[in-house]
Amino acid sequence: MALMLMEFAASLGDTFHQNGRCIYADDRVTISLIHETGEAPGGDRFDNRAVYISRGRPDGQVDRVWTVDLNAEHCEAFWQKNPGTPSKDFS
Repeated sequence: MALMLMEFAASLGDTFHQNGRCIYADDRVTISLIHETGEAPGGDRFDNRAVYISRGRPDGQVDRVWTVDLNAEHCEAFWQKNPGTPSKDFS
């Protein structure tokens, strides 16, 4: 999850923000609705709502995160116009 947030910050700089709301949580999983905003260096606005599902380990640490972009078409168009440089090869 930290890598994902670092990738967003690298592309959107200090303009990247998340505002979240916990929808459900227990000792194994959390489900959150997140509003993500930011601005590319060229001025294009990033505005997305996403569902984050996090799975916890017995020690309380998160070991896996799944995300679903609810503004998927906007996100795809934004990243096509503003491609980032990944910090590692994800293939």
